Amino acid sequence: MYKLTDLEAEALEKYKPVDDQLVFYGRIPSKKNSRINTKTGRSYPSKRYAEWERSMFLQLCKQNKKIFSAGLKGLDVTIYFPDLRVADLTNKAESIMDMLVKYNIIDDDNWQITGVITLKPVYRKNIGGFKIKKGV
Repeated sequence: MYKLTDLEAEALEKYKPVDDQLVFYGRIPSKKNSRINTKTGRSYPSKRYAEWERSMFLQLCKQNKKIFSAGLKGLDVTIYFPDLRVADLTNKAESIMDMLVKYNIIDDDNWQITGVITLKPVYRKNIGGFKIKKGV
């Protein structure tokens, strides 16, 4: 099962939902780089990715999910890196976008629906996660 670090769990406990953003805690796995390939040529997300996605769903249930339902002109995404390891920013963004589509926060992640997506990487010692705001 996906587990938040103690600092991430503490930050999540203290978090108070805000109307114009969604905030999630936990290291973001890369869906693209963690796929399991079968002998038949098919692939599926790893168990670790599936557990992360479920953890994000549980965090999402505590927030205002309707903020993106009308008039989406873009997304401002801040990705918090808990350490200074080398990580692919766009792979993290892809995992986030796939999760938003899966849980019906946005209809689709194509450019006609999302508009401009701004990515901002931030180092935040020991507390991984991300924040999404509706762009204007």
